[in-house]
Amino acid sequence: MKAQFTFGRSKNNFGTVLQFFICFLFSLNLHSQKIQTSLLQTWKNESWENVIQTLYTYDNSDYLIHDLTQNWDTSWKDYLQNDYTNNPDGTVHQSISQSWNAGSSTWDNFHRVTYTYNGDKKVLTSESEIWFDPVWMSFFKQTNTYDGSGYLINSLLQTWDFISSWKNSSQSFYTNNPDGTVNQVVTQNWNVSAWNDANRTTYTYNGTKPIVSVSEKWTGTIWENVSKDAYDYDGSGYLTHLLSQNWITASWKNDTQSYIINNGDGNPIEILSQNWDDINTVWINDSKMTFTYGTLSVKEPVFEKSFAIYPNPAQDRITIKTNDISLGLKYLVTDSTGRQLLNGTINDTETVIDINQLACGVYFIQMGQNKNQTIKMVKQ
Repeated sequence: MKAQFTFGRSKNNFGTVLQFFICFLFSLNLHSQKIQTSLLQTWKNESWENVIQTLYTYDNSDYLIHDLTQNWDTSWKDYLQNDYTNNPDGTVHQSISQSWNAGSSTWDNFHRVTYTYNGDKKVLTSESEIWFDPVWMSFFKQTNTYDGSGYLINSLLQTWDFISSWKNSSQSFYTNNPDGTVNQVVTQNWNVSAWNDANRTTYTYNGTKPIVSVSEKWTGTIWENVSKDAYDYDGSGYLTHLLSQNWITASWKNDTQSYIINNGDGNPIEILSQNWDDINTVWINDSKMTFTYGTLSVKEPVFEKSFAIYPNPAQDRITIKTNDISLGLKYLVTDSTGRQLLNGTINDTETVIDINQLACGVYFIQMGQNKNQTIKMVKQ
Protein backbone atom coordinates (compact mmCIF):
# COMPACT_ATOMS: atom_id res chain seq x y z
CA MET A 1 0.00 0.00 0.00
CA LYS A 2 1.51 3.30 -1.04
CA ALA A 3 1.59 5.85 1.73
CA GLN A 4 1.48 9.38 0.43
CA PHE A 5 2.27 12.72 2.04
CA THR A 6 -1.12 14.38 1.71
CA PHE A 7 -1.75 16.35 4.86
CA GLY A 8 -5.01 17.91 5.95
CA ARG A 9 -5.29 21.51 7.00
CA SER A 10 -7.38 23.28 9.59
CA LYS A 11 -6.83 25.85 12.29
CA ASN A 12 -7.05 22.98 14.74
CA ASN A 13 -3.94 21.10 13.69
CA PHE A 14 -5.22 17.75 14.94
CA GLY A 15 -6.22 16.90 11.37
CA THR A 16 -2.65 17.39 10.20
CA VAL A 17 -1.25 15.32 13.04
CA LEU A 18 -3.74 12.50 12.55
CA GLN A 19 -3.16 12.21 8.80
CA PHE A 20 0.58 12.22 9.35
CA PHE A 21 0.14 9.39 11.83
CA ILE A 22 -1.91 7.37 9.34
CA CYS A 23 0.82 7.81 6.71
CA PHE A 24 3.60 6.35 8.80
CA LEU A 25 1.51 3.70 10.57
CA PHE A 26 1.48 1.54 7.40
CA SER A 27 5.28 1.44 7.25
CA LEU A 28 6.06 0.58 10.89
CA ASN A 29 6.78 -3.09 10.16
CA LEU A 30 9.62 -2.05 7.85
CA HIS A 31 11.41 -0.62 10.85
CA SER A 32 10.98 -3.74 13.05
CA GLN A 33 8.65 -1.92 15.42
CA LYS A 34 4.96 -1.93 16.15
CA ILE A 35 3.07 0.92 17.74
CA GLN A 36 1.85 0.28 21.28
CA THR A 37 0.23 3.56 22.34
CA SER A 38 -0.56 6.99 20.96
CA LEU A 39 -1.51 9.98 23.10
CA LEU A 40 -3.04 13.27 21.94
CA GLN A 41 -2.75 16.35 24.15
CA THR A 42 -3.76 19.96 23.60
CA TRP A 43 -2.08 23.11 24.89
CA LYS A 44 -4.30 24.86 27.43
CA ASN A 45 -3.56 27.27 30.27
CA GLU A 46 0.18 27.02 29.58
CA SER A 47 0.27 23.23 30.00
CA TRP A 48 -0.49 20.05 28.08
CA GLU A 49 -3.85 18.44 28.80
CA ASN A 50 -4.85 14.90 27.86
CA VAL A 51 -7.46 14.48 25.12
CA ILE A 52 -7.43 10.94 23.74
CA GLN A 53 -5.22 7.87 23.84
CA THR A 54 -5.20 4.72 21.71
CA LEU A 55 -3.89 1.30 22.77
CA TYR A 56 -2.96 -1.32 20.14
CA THR A 57 -3.09 -5.13 20.32
CA TYR A 58 -1.41 -7.64 17.97
CA ASP A 59 -1.68 -11.37 17.34
CA ASN A 60 1.19 -13.88 17.34
CA SER A 61 2.04 -12.93 13.75
CA ASP A 62 2.43 -9.26 14.77
CA TYR A 63 -0.70 -8.29 12.82
CA LEU A 64 -2.85 -5.55 14.35
CA ILE A 65 -6.11 -7.08 15.60
CA HIS A 66 -7.54 -4.46 17.97
CA ASP A 67 -7.21 -0.84 19.03
CA LEU A 68 -8.98 0.94 21.85
CA THR A 69 -9.43 4.73 21.95
CA GLN A 70 -10.28 6.49 25.19
CA ASN A 71 -11.20 10.08 26.07
CA TRP A 72 -9.80 11.91 29.07
CA ASP A 73 -12.32 13.12 31.68
CA THR A 74 -10.46 13.17 35.03
CA SER A 75 -9.70 9.57 34.04
CA TRP A 76 -9.62 7.58 30.80
CA LYS A 77 -13.09 6.65 29.51
CA ASP A 78 -13.77 4.16 26.73
CA TYR A 79 -14.82 5.88 23.51
CA LEU A 80 -14.10 3.81 20.38
CA GLN A 81 -12.66 0.44 19.43
CA ASN A 82 -11.69 -1.25 16.18
CA ASP A 83 -11.37 -4.98 15.57
CA TYR A 84 -9.36 -6.19 12.57
CA THR A 85 -9.46 -9.51 10.75
CA ASN A 86 -6.43 -10.13 8.57
CA ASN A 87 -5.64 -12.18 5.51
CA PRO A 88 -2.86 -14.80 5.79
CA ASP A 89 -0.40 -12.33 4.23
CA GLY A 90 -1.11 -9.73 6.92
CA THR A 91 -3.24 -7.37 4.86
CA VAL A 92 -6.45 -6.25 6.57
CA HIS A 93 -9.55 -8.06 5.33
CA GLN A 94 -12.08 -6.21 7.46
CA SER A 95 -12.28 -3.68 10.28
CA ILE A 96 -15.29 -3.16 12.53
CA SER A 97 -15.66 0.03 14.56
CA GLN A 98 -17.76 0.24 17.71
CA SER A 99 -18.57 3.16 20.00
CA TRP A 100 -18.99 2.91 23.74
CA ASN A 101 -22.54 3.34 25.02
CA ALA A 102 -22.14 4.57 28.59
CA GLY A 103 -25.87 4.31 29.24
CA SER A 104 -26.07 0.59 28.54
CA SER A 105 -22.37 -0.14 29.22
CA THR A 106 -22.08 -1.87 25.85
CA TRP A 107 -20.13 -1.50 22.63
CA ASP A 108 -22.41 -0.54 19.74
CA ASN A 109 -21.60 -1.25 16.08
CA PHE A 110 -21.44 1.79 13.83
CA HIS A 111 -18.92 1.31 10.98
CA ARG A 112 -17.41 -1.59 8.99
CA VAL A 113 -14.86 -1.56 6.15
CA THR A 114 -14.05 -4.55 3.91
CA TYR A 115 -10.96 -4.58 1.65
CA THR A 116 -9.93 -6.44 -1.49
CA TYR A 117 -6.40 -6.54 -2.94
CA ASN A 118 -4.48 -7.36 -6.07
CA GLY A 119 -1.55 -9.77 -6.21
CA ASP A 120 0.87 -7.05 -5.06
CA LYS A 121 -1.09 -6.49 -1.82
CA LYS A 122 -2.39 -3.16 -3.08
CA VAL A 123 -5.93 -2.18 -2.14
CA LEU A 124 -8.36 -2.60 -5.03
CA THR A 125 -11.57 -1.76 -3.18
CA SER A 126 -12.63 -0.66 0.27
CA GLU A 127 -16.35 -0.76 1.02
CA SER A 128 -17.71 1.07 4.05
CA GLU A 129 -20.96 0.18 5.77
CA ILE A 130 -22.96 1.81 8.55
CA TRP A 131 -24.83 -0.15 11.20
CA PHE A 132 -28.62 0.26 11.04
CA ASP A 133 -29.73 -2.14 13.74
CA PRO A 134 -30.01 -5.03 13.01
CA VAL A 135 -28.14 -4.94 9.64
CA TRP A 136 -25.13 -3.36 7.94
CA MET A 137 -26.03 -0.89 5.19
CA SER A 138 -23.65 0.10 2.38
CA PHE A 139 -22.41 3.68 2.65
CA PHE A 140 -19.51 4.41 0.32
CA LYS A 141 -16.93 2.53 -1.75
CA GLN A 142 -13.46 3.39 -2.99
CA THR A 143 -12.04 1.66 -6.07
CA ASN A 144 -8.35 1.99 -6.98
CA THR A 145 -6.70 1.46 -10.36
CA TYR A 146 -2.97 0.87 -10.93
CA ASP A 147 -0.74 1.02 -13.98
CA GLY A 148 1.60 -1.71 -15.21
CA SER A 149 4.28 -0.61 -12.74
CA GLY A 150 1.91 -0.96 -9.82
CA TYR A 151 1.54 2.80 -9.29
CA LEU A 152 -1.84 4.19 -8.28
CA ILE A 153 -3.38 6.19 -11.15
CA ASN A 154 -7.04 6.55 -10.19
CA SER A 155 -9.15 6.39 -7.04
CA LEU A 156 -12.93 6.48 -7.44
CA LEU A 157 -15.25 7.25 -4.52
CA GLN A 158 -18.91 6.26 -4.80
CA THR A 159 -21.83 6.50 -2.38
CA TRP A 160 -24.71 4.06 -1.99
CA ASP A 161 -28.16 5.43 -2.79
CA PHE A 162 -29.67 3.16 -0.08
CA ILE A 163 -31.84 1.57 -2.77
CA SER A 164 -29.97 -0.43 -5.37
CA SER A 165 -26.86 1.21 -6.84
CA TRP A 166 -23.60 3.05 -6.35
CA LYS A 167 -23.52 6.71 -7.38
CA ASN A 168 -20.36 8.58 -8.37
CA SER A 169 -19.12 11.11 -5.83
CA SER A 170 -15.51 12.05 -6.58
CA GLN A 171 -12.38 10.69 -8.22
CA SER A 172 -8.67 11.46 -8.12
CA PHE A 173 -6.21 11.00 -10.98
CA TYR A 174 -2.54 10.43 -10.12
CA THR A 175 0.37 11.16 -12.45
CA ASN A 176 3.60 9.58 -11.25
CA ASN A 177 7.27 10.21 -11.78
CA PRO A 178 9.37 7.38 -13.29
CA ASP A 179 10.46 6.33 -9.77
CA GLY A 180 6.84 5.97 -8.66
CA THR A 181 6.60 9.11 -6.56
CA VAL A 182 3.44 11.11 -7.14
CA ASN A 183 3.90 14.16 -9.36
CA GLN A 184 0.33 15.46 -9.33
CA VAL A 185 -3.15 14.56 -8.06
CA VAL A 186 -6.23 16.03 -9.74
CA THR A 187 -9.57 15.54 -7.97
CA GLN A 188 -12.92 15.83 -9.70
CA ASN A 189 -16.46 15.90 -8.32
CA TRP A 190 -19.43 14.25 -10.01
CA ASN A 191 -22.16 16.67 -11.10
CA VAL A 192 -25.29 14.74 -12.20
CA SER A 193 -23.85 13.57 -15.51
CA ALA A 194 -20.28 14.85 -15.81
CA TRP A 195 -17.00 15.12 -13.91
CA ASN A 196 -15.90 18.64 -12.95
CA ASP A 197 -12.39 19.58 -11.85
CA ALA A 198 -12.27 20.54 -8.17
CA ASN A 199 -8.68 20.70 -6.92
CA ARG A 200 -5.18 19.47 -7.62
CA THR A 201 -1.96 19.01 -5.68
CA THR A 202 1.52 19.13 -7.24
CA TYR A 203 4.64 17.73 -5.55
CA THR A 204 8.34 18.50 -5.92
CA TYR A 205 11.04 16.21 -4.55
CA ASN A 206 14.61 15.93 -3.40
CA GLY A 207 15.33 12.40 -4.55
CA THR A 208 12.30 10.42 -3.37
CA LYS A 209 11.45 12.82 -0.54
CA PRO A 210 8.71 15.42 -1.12
CA ILE A 211 9.94 18.89 -0.20
CA VAL A 212 7.00 21.03 -1.39
CA SER A 213 3.37 20.32 -2.27
CA VAL A 214 1.05 23.01 -3.62
CA SER A 215 -2.75 22.62 -3.61
CA GLU A 216 -4.99 24.55 -6.00
CA LYS A 217 -8.72 24.83 -6.64
CA TRP A 218 -10.44 25.07 -10.03
CA THR A 219 -12.40 28.31 -10.37
CA GLY A 220 -14.05 27.30 -13.64
CA THR A 221 -11.46 29.06 -15.77
CA ILE A 222 -8.09 28.78 -14.00
CA TRP A 223 -6.31 26.93 -11.20
CA GLU A 224 -5.96 29.16 -8.13
CA ASN A 225 -3.51 28.64 -5.25
CA VAL A 226 -5.01 27.46 -1.95
CA SER A 227 -2.30 26.03 0.27
CA LYS A 228 1.31 24.89 0.36
CA ASP A 229 3.22 22.38 2.50
CA ALA A 230 7.01 22.38 2.89
CA TYR A 231 8.88 19.38 4.35
CA ASP A 232 12.27 19.24 6.12
CA TYR A 233 14.31 16.11 6.86
CA ASP A 234 17.30 15.21 9.00
CA GLY A 235 20.51 13.56 7.81
CA SER A 236 18.89 10.11 7.99
CA GLY A 237 16.06 11.19 5.71
CA TYR A 238 13.43 11.28 8.48
CA LEU A 239 10.78 13.99 8.36
CA THR A 240 11.41 16.56 11.10
CA HIS A 241 9.32 19.60 10.17
CA LEU A 242 6.18 20.39 8.18
CA LEU A 243 5.18 23.98 7.42
CA SER A 244 1.69 24.67 6.03
CA GLN A 245 0.78 27.99 4.45
CA ASN A 246 -2.37 29.44 2.85
CA TRP A 247 -2.57 31.64 -0.24
CA ILE A 248 -4.01 34.99 0.86
CA THR A 249 -3.98 38.27 -1.09
CA ALA A 250 -1.45 37.00 -3.64
CA SER A 251 1.13 35.71 -1.14
CA TRP A 252 1.77 32.73 1.12
CA LYS A 253 0.81 33.21 4.78
CA ASN A 254 1.76 30.92 7.66
CA ASP A 255 -1.01 28.65 8.93
CA THR A 256 0.31 25.64 10.90
CA GLN A 257 3.56 23.80 11.50
CA SER A 258 4.56 20.48 13.05
CA TYR A 259 7.89 19.40 14.54
CA ILE A 260 8.57 15.66 14.50
CA ILE A 261 11.00 13.86 16.82
CA ASN A 262 11.94 10.37 15.58
CA ASN A 263 13.47 7.36 17.27
CA GLY A 264 16.48 5.52 15.85
CA ASP A 265 14.28 3.49 13.50
CA GLY A 266 12.75 6.62 11.98
CA ASN A 267 9.36 6.28 13.66
CA PRO A 268 7.96 9.46 15.24
CA ILE A 269 7.87 9.49 19.03
CA GLU A 270 6.51 13.03 19.27
CA ILE A 271 4.71 15.42 16.90
CA LEU A 272 4.32 18.96 18.20
CA SER A 273 1.87 21.13 16.22
CA GLN A 274 1.50 24.89 16.35
CA ASN A 275 -0.80 27.52 14.84
CA TRP A 276 0.37 30.87 13.50
CA ASP A 277 -0.83 33.96 15.40
CA ASP A 278 -0.90 36.58 12.66
CA ILE A 279 -1.66 39.44 15.06
CA ASN A 280 1.30 38.82 17.37
CA THR A 281 3.40 37.14 14.63
CA VAL A 282 4.29 34.15 16.80
CA TRP A 283 3.68 30.40 16.76
CA ILE A 284 1.25 29.15 19.41
CA ASN A 285 1.24 25.55 20.70
CA ASP A 286 -1.86 23.65 19.63
CA SER A 287 -1.50 19.89 20.06
CA LYS A 288 1.04 17.17 20.70
CA MET A 289 1.02 13.48 19.87
CA THR A 290 3.40 11.00 21.50
CA PHE A 291 3.91 7.35 20.57
CA THR A 292 5.43 4.26 22.13
CA TYR A 293 6.57 1.15 20.27
CA GLY A 294 7.42 -2.48 20.80
CA THR A 295 9.79 -4.68 18.83
CA LEU A 296 8.27 -7.11 16.38
CA SER A 297 8.69 -10.72 17.42
CA VAL A 298 11.02 -12.80 15.25
CA LYS A 299 9.60 -16.18 14.28
CA GLU A 300 11.75 -17.14 11.31
CA PRO A 301 14.70 -19.54 11.64
CA VAL A 302 17.90 -17.98 12.95
CA PHE A 303 19.70 -18.44 9.64
CA GLU A 304 17.32 -15.97 7.99
CA LYS A 305 18.87 -13.20 10.09
CA SER A 306 22.37 -14.14 9.04
CA PHE A 307 22.99 -11.63 6.29
CA ALA A 308 24.77 -8.32 5.91
CA ILE A 309 25.09 -5.67 3.23
CA TYR A 310 28.10 -3.60 2.19
CA PRO A 311 29.11 -0.93 1.49
CA ASN A 312 26.63 1.11 3.51
CA PRO A 313 26.24 3.97 2.63
CA ALA A 314 26.55 2.99 -1.03
CA GLN A 315 26.62 4.76 -4.38
CA ASP A 316 26.18 2.40 -7.34
CA ARG A 317 25.92 -1.16 -5.99
CA ILE A 318 25.63 -3.15 -2.80
CA THR A 319 26.53 -6.73 -1.91
CA ILE A 320 24.36 -9.02 0.20
CA LYS A 321 26.61 -11.43 2.10
CA THR A 322 24.96 -14.51 3.60
CA ASN A 323 25.58 -18.21 4.26
CA ASP A 324 24.92 -21.28 2.13
CA ILE A 325 21.72 -22.24 3.95
CA SER A 326 20.14 -18.95 2.87
CA LEU A 327 20.45 -19.73 -0.85
CA GLY A 328 17.11 -19.47 -2.61
CA LEU A 329 15.68 -16.85 -0.28
CA LYS A 330 13.97 -13.83 -1.82
CA TYR A 331 15.11 -10.27 -1.17
CA LEU A 332 13.29 -6.97 -1.62
CA VAL A 333 14.52 -3.38 -1.76
CA THR A 334 11.85 -0.93 -0.57
CA ASP A 335 11.64 2.77 0.18
CA SER A 336 10.38 4.28 3.43
CA THR A 337 6.72 3.95 2.30
CA GLY A 338 7.08 0.20 1.70
CA ARG A 339 7.01 0.51 -2.09
CA GLN A 340 8.97 -2.34 -3.73
CA LEU A 341 11.72 -1.05 -6.01
CA LEU A 342 14.01 -4.06 -6.59
CA ASN A 343 13.72 -7.77 -5.91
CA GLY A 344 15.55 -10.99 -6.62
CA THR A 345 16.81 -14.31 -5.27
CA ILE A 346 19.94 -15.11 -3.27
CA ASN A 347 21.85 -17.51 -5.53
CA ASP A 348 25.32 -17.17 -3.97
CA THR A 349 26.89 -16.28 -0.64
CA GLU A 350 27.60 -12.83 -2.11
CA THR A 351 24.88 -11.27 -4.28
CA VAL A 352 25.57 -7.94 -5.99
CA ILE A 353 22.65 -5.52 -6.55
CA ASP A 354 22.87 -2.56 -8.93
CA ILE A 355 21.29 0.49 -7.23
CA ASN A 356 22.25 3.14 -9.79
CA GLN A 357 18.61 3.69 -10.69
CA LEU A 358 17.68 4.55 -7.11
CA ALA A 359 17.58 8.18 -6.03
CA CYS A 360 19.67 9.28 -3.05
CA GLY A 361 17.91 8.43 0.21
CA VAL A 362 17.12 5.72 2.75
CA TYR A 363 16.04 2.21 1.67
CA PHE A 364 15.38 -1.13 3.33
CA ILE A 365 16.68 -4.56 2.33
CA GLN A 366 14.21 -7.28 3.36
CA MET A 367 14.83 -11.03 3.37
CA GLY A 368 13.07 -14.15 4.60
CA GLN A 369 9.79 -15.93 4.11
CA ASN A 370 7.86 -13.29 6.04
CA LYS A 371 10.19 -10.49 4.94
CA ASN A 372 10.65 -9.27 8.50
CA GLN A 373 14.46 -9.45 8.48
CA THR A 374 15.41 -5.91 7.50
CA ILE A 375 18.56 -3.82 7.15
CA LYS A 376 18.50 -0.08 6.46
CA MET A 377 20.67 1.10 3.55
CA VAL A 378 21.61 4.64 2.57
CA LYS A 379 22.10 5.53 -1.10
CA GLN A 380 24.44 8.52 -1.55
